[in-house]
Amino acid sequence: MLVCCSSHTYLHANTAAMKEFDINEEIYGMIIDDMDQSITPEHKEVLEQWRKANPGNEKTYQDFLHVQLNLDKLFKSAGTNSDSSWIDLDKKLVDKNAPVLKVQKPKSRIFEVLKIAAVLFISLGVSYYFINKTQTVIIQTEADSKTANVTLPDGTLLTVNASTTVKYNKNSFLKDRKLELINGEIFIDVNPGKAQFRVAMGDVEAKDIGTKFNILRENKLVSVTVEQGIVALKQISTNQEVTLVPGKAGIYTQDGKQLQVIANKNVNYKSWINKTFIFRETPLAEVAAQLEKAYRTKVEVKGERLKRRNFSGRLNYPGIEPALAVISESLQCKMTKSNGVYVFHDN
Repeated sequence: MLVCCSSHTYLHANTAAMKEFDINEEIYGMIIDDMDQSITPEHKEVLEQWRKANPGNEKTYQDFLHVQLNLDKLFKSAGTNSDSSWIDLDKKLVDKNAPVLKVQKPKSRIFEVLKIAAVLFISLGVSYYFINKTQTVIIQTEADSKTANVTLPDGTLLTVNASTTVKYNKNSFLKDRKLELINGEIFIDVNPGKAQFRVAMGDVEAKDIGTKFNILRENKLVSVTVEQGIVALKQISTNQEVTLVPGKAGIYTQDGKQLQVIANKNVNYKSWINKTFIFRETPLAEVAAQLEKAYRTKVEVKGERLKRRNFSGRLNYPGIEPALAVISESLQCKMTKSNGVYVFHDN
């Protein structure tokens, strides 16, 4: 499922999950500023460090982006007094088995936002909402969704993989042409324009010079692969910049803070889009991993010897089963399916 919305954004998290997070007004204010693209460079750095501190923090950030609603319609239909709703919200957030999360009377901008959220809390029967009125457009795909094709306001074509979130400011995009990849994978066919097209990815930024390129941001790795044209990949903190051309890939690791250019040996980097694979003496374990990622279907290989057996061939099928059948026949091994998982076995 593709979720795309502007003007309003909200976060839903239950109180049990909130026990794991370092909840404080300052961090939430930074998240909201980040979504508004009004965050200062200093706060941006603090927020990035907070997100990397533990998986719970990153989940909190992602929850802000997770589901989009038209709050204008919801608020209009609620018809509930916000002050009384705030009191009810305060009561329902108390978990007797956990440290008390005291909800104070609204005193600042962030809590004024939460006060409005209390109305929806009562009318929708959910545990917690944070709401931000923003000009940010968020495009998000679910883990089990197909790829989505999106045309940006400048005419740039975006192909979005599953489990991906991107965003941009609808008011400034035509001027600055800045897109932010929060997580996941996208392929970009940039439409020529006066402003240089940019993609922000935390510590690094990609700038195109008339191009088509693929970006993967996953865990602590950023990978940029150029199909056509030129891409400049820049590390923000050091101002280090590398130039990428077709046949090259730029790699950045957050742990090592290293930016490097390598030869692109992965001919299947676009297989998640076109389902076309070329394998040359590739171990079956690696073949299975690539098919699993592209088709979003679990594929396992049983037995160390079978994992090391090489497969060569070209596969181009919209569904995974014909591809697996070709491999099974080629390697003369058995392929079964159980509980949605495909498994290769030695005969």
